[in-house]
Amino acid sequence: AQEDLKKIDLITEEVDINDVDVAARLYTRIRNKEIVFHSKIGINFFMYLSDIVANHSMLMVEEKKAEEDLKKKTKRKTAAKPKATTATKSAAKPGDAAGVKPGDVCPVCGKGVVIKGKTAYGCSRWKEGCSFRLPFEQ
Repeated sequence: AQEDLKKIDLITEEVDINDVDVAARLYTRIRNKEIVFHSKIGINFFMYLSDIVANHSMLMVEEKKAEEDLKKKTKRKTAAKPKATTATKSAAKPGDAAGVKPGDVCPVCGKGVVIKGKTAYGCSRWKEGCSFRLPFEQ
C-alpha cells in the first residue's frame, strides 16, 4: 500500500489528473500494465481515473447526439415548406388565369406543376406545403 501511495503522490504532484486528456493517458498506461498498483488504494485510484474518462466519454456522446438532433431539425425546417416570394405570389392573382394553365410550372414554388382542381388551379406539390391556389374565373 505504501508503494502505491508513493506512486499516486508522484503522479498527482506532477500532473493534473482531473484533466481529461491526462486521465485518459494514465488510464491507458495502467490498463497496459505500464503502471501497476497492488493495493486497494491503487485500485481505487485507477477506478477514479476510469470515472473521469467515462464521464467525459458520456459528455462527448451527449454533445454528438445534440448536434445530430439539431441537424435533423434544421433539415426538417428547410424541407418542410417552400417559401414563396412576393414576386412569385403576385404572378398568381385572379385575372392572371389566362397566363396559368395546367402543366405549367408552379409560379409559387417553382417545383410543382399547375393542376386543375374542382374549383381552382393549384400546385401538384400542395402536400409538400406549396400554397399556390387560383380560383377559376367566374
